[in-house]
Order: sequence, then C-alpha cells, then structure tokens
Amino acid sequence: MGKGARPDHLDVANGLNNLARLYLAEGQVDRALPISTRAVEIVTKHLSIGSAPRSGAAVTEQRQDRFYFTNYIAIADAVAGRLRNTAGRQW
Repeated sequence: MGKGARPDHLDVANGLNNLARLYLAEGQVDRALPISTRAVEIVTKHLSIGSAPRSGAAVTEQRQDRFYFTNYIAIADAVAGRLRNTAGRQW
C-alpha cells in the first residue's frame, strides 16, 4: 500500500479546492472558506518567485494555479455577501 500525499502537496490542494467548490455550490460558504483558504496557502507555498524565464510547463502550471485564487475570491465574496445581508437585517 502506498503512502498518502504530504499535507502540503498540490494534490491535497486540488482535493481541498474541489471540496470547497462543493460546499459553495451547496450554499455552505462558512464551511467552504477555511478549506479554500488552506488550498490557496498550499498553492502559494509552491509558487516560484522571481523574474527568471519560465518554461512552457511552468507557464501552464501558473495558469492552472489561478483557478485556486479565483475560487477563493468567489467563496470569500459569498461570505462577505452573507455578512452584509445579515448586518442589513439588524438595522
């Protein structure tokens, strides 16, 4: 039996991102946000920083990484919208 992926592996980030999207689709934004946040933390850890020329594979990977961030932004916006609606009802 093989070992599982390390907690900071990109496959883990992908699974977390999919779970966060599922929670968002079900309207469970409070559950989606911390999971999406963790996925973004993992991906951020793997991003290369610098101005060195990038290979075609690196550019493709960078484009794929955008998905994690756009998903996180959508979930964070849904949470913020829920908070705005809750605050509006209190007045």
